[in-house]
Amino acid sequence: MKRKYKQKAEYLYRMLFANIFWKSCCICKDEFKFQRAWRFLAGPYYNDAGHWRYICLDCAPNKDTANDIVLSGKWRGERPVPPKSR
Repeated sequence: MKRKYKQKAEYLYRMLFANIFWKSCCICKDEFKFQRAWRFLAGPYYNDAGHWRYICLDCAPNKDTANDIVLSGKWRGERPVPPKSR
């Protein structure tokens, strides 16, 4: 038997607990509280600890969509435009 290899994000979890603090979605930049969402561990890593990033269920309704967003790097946003040289 054969099947295609599907790359998965290493740390992608669904938040099942009620978060009582405001969290910000990486994609739409909206803040949410008391909602379920996806969270993943991202860099920069200092002393083996990264930062938790969040994606709301409006931006990624299922795990496959959230996995694609994390692996493609869409959560980082656009790079800033460099200043013009003189």
